[in-house]
Formats: sequence, structure tokens, C-alpha cells
Amino acid sequence: MSLAWLVRSLGSKIVPLGHKAHVDQIPSDLGTKGGEAKVSKRPVVMRSSWLAIGLAFSAIVGAGSARAGACVSGPASTFMGPGFSCTVGSLTFSNIAINPSTSGDGTVGPITVNPLTDVNGGDGLQLIFTADASSPPPSAADIAASFNVTSTVPITDAAAEVVGSVTGDGQVSLGEVLSNGVTLTATNPGTAIDSATFAGTDSLDVTKDLSAFTLNSGTSSASVIDDTFSTTGTDSVPEPSALVLLGTALLGLGCLGRRRNQVSKTPTSNAFDPRLA
Repeated sequence: MSLAWLVRSLGSKIVPLGHKAHVDQIPSDLGTKGGEAKVSKRPVVMRSSWLAIGLAFSAIVGAGSARAGACVSGPASTFMGPGFSCTVGSLTFSNIAINPSTSGDGTVGPITVNPLTDVNGGDGLQLIFTADASSPPPSAADIAASFNVTSTVPITDAAAEVVGSVTGDGQVSLGEVLSNGVTLTATNPGTAIDSATFAGTDSLDVTKDLSAFTLNSGTSSASVIDDTFSTTGTDSVPEPSALVLLGTALLGLGCLGRRRNQVSKTPTSNAFDPRLA
């Protein structure tokens, strides 16, 4: 259900506050005069407009608050918490798993996750760490990671970048597989990046594996992984602040309608009518 549809629907159905929707005829006395019951007409004020505006306000604010909060720098354990999700621009990241492993004398230090904005033409997440497989060979340091990324506008490009250094037969390799069948591979030395453009999609499952290893001699280490995604189009979901303003405007319009359409209640008279005597 779009926001525009909701507003149009409310505009066509809301009855101005204070409008007399119908009149109930209610006997005011059990007695009769001249064989006829005395009847008073009591206007029933239409309250559905209050309800409609309240529901609209709740739906609008709820739609904004349902969006995940912005991603902020923090330890990997925070991002892997149950039900955790966060946003960078139009992207929402969730179901994040990051698992380091080593063999031989390889080591992997604490991992920090940072949001990325406008890097390699897109937004995304960055992993900062120290993975070392230097001495003695054979040694390896690995990081396996996975996550889901969704967007309010189509994702049309992905890029994977790794920063590290090698000597001798040391090697650092980053492989990434997307749920749409696209694969990315970046191999050191230095800074390596791979990217791909594809048909727009609003959701991707991403799995990646970083491996730093040495076989016979040399060193290998890695320190940064960047994952970024480019989108095409305009974010179709209004920010929560804009939604609150719209809800407040609807409420204000309802109050204005009440002031302009207020109908005075007609008091019931119990005075004796000589014509009924």
C-alpha cells in the first residue's frame, strides 16, 4: 500500500469533524400528549474522521519507525546480534555473520565494522581487522562472512575490495558470491578490487571468504575489506521526520474541517404546547 494511495483514500472518505451524519429520533418522555409521543431529535456527531486521521497518523509514523536505524561503527559482535539490522543510505543490512579462523601460526585480530558512503560509487560496509599468516609457513588466516542487503531502489552494481600485503609466495585472496549468480574476486598484492554490474534487484544474499596464507616462504596479511553496492533511482520511502510532519498536517486539516463545519446542536424543548392540550 503506497503512501499516496492512503492520502487519496482518506481525502475521499473523511467526513469533516462536527458534520451531522444522521439524526436519531429518541423518545424524550414515556408519556404522550394527544396520543402522540413527544420526540426529540438529537444530532449524532460523526467521529469517524477522528479515527481515520488517527489511523493515518499511526500508519505513517509506523512505516517510518519500522525502518532500521543507521549503521554506526562498532565491533562485529554488535552487528551479529539477534535480529540486528541497520541502514546505509537506501541499503539495509541484516543477517550478518562474521567468522574468523586460522591454521598454523595464522592470527586474526578483533574485527570492527564501519558504514561506507560513496565509496567505489556506492554505499556499504567495511571490515577492519588484522589477519596475518607470516611465519612460519604454512600458515593461514581466514574470515568468512555473509549478510543480506535490501534496498528501497534497485541495486545494480556491487564492488569488493581488499587491502593487504604479501611477500614471497604469500597470497591474499577475497572471493564473493551474490545470490543473483554474480561472483567477485580480488587478489593482492596491494589494494585489489573487483566489481560487476547487473540487472536491478531489491535484495541480495552475499557470502564472502578472505584468505591470507603462505605455503613455503614469504608473508601475507590483510587489514580491510570493503563491500559496496550502487543503486539506480530515487529512494521511495520517506524519512521518518517527513512522515511525522505529514501526519501532523493531516491532523491539522481535520481540526480545521471541524471549525469550519461545526453545526450547533438544537436543544430539546419540553415546554407545554397548547395545541396538544
